[in-house]
Amino acid sequence: MNHSRSLTVAELLALGVIAAGVSSVWLTRARETTSTTRTSEAVAMLQGIRAAELTLEAEGKGYAGCSGARGLNAEGLDIVEDDLHPRSLDGLGKHKTSLDDGSPLGECFKRLGVRADGPVFGAYAISAGPAGAPLPKQLAGTRAAFDEPLPAPDPKEGWFVALAVMDHDGDGQVSRYRVSSHAADILQVDAAGEGSSCGCR
Repeated sequence: MNHSRSLTVAELLALGVIAAGVSSVWLTRARETTSTTRTSEAVAMLQGIRAAELTLEAEGKGYAGCSGARGLNAEGLDIVEDDLHPRSLDGLGKHKTSLDDGSPLGECFKRLGVRADGPVFGAYAISAGPAGAPLPKQLAGTRAAFDEPLPAPDPKEGWFVALAVMDHDGDGQVSRYRVSSHAADILQVDAAGEGSSCGCR
């Protein structure tokens, strides 16, 4: 005897609701994983930049920045959008790009000793200045501007400031990260503008 039966409309609707719920949970978890991975990239890159800067300082060469207009320098220049490497704000969240791309900024990062394990999603910038130089404006006038105050360095010492900018999910909202010679913890400001120290050095 064959006792097969067809599913009722109510049963089909229930299965559709269950499938939609599972898909929603899966997509939420996938977004969280992507966001965590990209935050880890930004933190690792800033830790690498900090290590490269501290090595230069320990070797007696002083801190160095990378400017789109001036290359490797220690002039205390403001950080502008053209200083972001390896992409502009408009290129965030789309695909990974190599730091070692042969561009003048790519060469500057290489000379500074900044490396990545592979292509990166974020954009990075570095400014450095001599003792007594004012701290730089940080992407002023852009959607990634850092308005959060930066502690003042010792006026008798040079300084560096490094930024990371990340669009975690391609929606145009950016999270920002910052480390400096005189503030060891990495400051994270999420897309909603909430700032916190991640406690990483």
